[in-house]
Amino acid sequence: MAIKGLVYVPGSDTDDWWGERSGLHQVANRPLAGLILEELAAGGVDSLAVVATAGQLETLRAGIASDPSSELDVDFLELAAPRRRLAGAVDAASGFVGDDAVVLHLATGMLGQSCEPLVVHAGEQNEHLRLLLHHGHEGSGPLSARTERLLGVTALGSPGGRLSLAGVAVFGPGGFAHASRTFTCRREVGPVGSDPEHELIAIADDLVGEGLTVAAGLVTGWHEFSADPSALLELNRSVLDRQPRSVHHHASSGGNRIDGRVVIHPTAEVSASVILGPSLIGPDVRIADAYIGPYTTVGAGAVIENCEVLGSIIGPGARLSHIGGRIEGSTIGCDANIFRDFRLPRAMRLHVGEGVEISLS
Repeated sequence: MAIKGLVYVPGSDTDDWWGERSGLHQVANRPLAGLILEELAAGGVDSLAVVATAGQLETLRAGIASDPSSELDVDFLELAAPRRRLAGAVDAASGFVGDDAVVLHLATGMLGQSCEPLVVHAGEQNEHLRLLLHHGHEGSGPLSARTERLLGVTALGSPGGRLSLAGVAVFGPGGFAHASRTFTCRREVGPVGSDPEHELIAIADDLVGEGLTVAAGLVTGWHEFSADPSALLELNRSVLDRQPRSVHHHASSGGNRIDGRVVIHPTAEVSASVILGPSLIGPDVRIADAYIGPYTTVGAGAVIENCEVLGSIIGPGARLSHIGGRIEGSTIGCDANIFRDFRLPRAMRLHVGEGVEISLS
């Protein structure tokens, strides 16, 4: 029996705080939806689909056109705008999935592990649905007592702290088809923008009520995309940790030192700089007389001169010049301009994205 991979893109058709559409949030210089599709394909699913509203699908197609995931064979399934909820997504994907097993991945974050064990389990499991849990950090929503009873996981959460729901679910053969017949017809109305992870609990509740088997599994982590800079940096680190080692022509020219798992786009210009991996340098970037530390991504067209940057996300088109101290654990928005003004009296002008935290000493 085939095993499908389904990516659900919740949210609206408007730009988010970073200036991007839902599903196209840049993580390690790539759209989140593209990274998820690639992870599912690497895990061994037989076919892939993305489900979103018409407006989102048009933007998603364009957004991943230049991404490596564009080489994958992906079906794009339209979700009717008035039903912009998981119930509508399940209904829209029912024909694609049929009675096959499917790994459903919400485009709200990424797992901290490979999808391959989930795909293997989907083909072997006897459960109709398996919800994935992780040991949540402070700020992540813990499972309610009712949900713990539903999944039978109260004891599981004791040694490792609170348990939280990950945005991935594994449906065994026939499980998704049954959910599409029960869950969608019961929830055709309701507020747009309901939390899709909470809706996964509602699906599990419906299936249990129908006498089907629902279970829980533990994963190493779930890194959610959010406007919180610390959460975004953690998601970025998780992706960079799985980045392969690359060979660079920049390492032997321009007085550079490049160590570790560093990916530099062929169009980037790097001179007299140190870059330590895991790090990622995007297209048309210019770096000169700089130190780029581990877990840093630099977006397309950014310029970094005479700066030290460590564990940060530098957005496309951003410019950092002659900063007196190290920039660490920061998110710099698209086209931001941070520089030291050497005129008297000295001043520092900051142009950064919303929610950015910068400590200057």
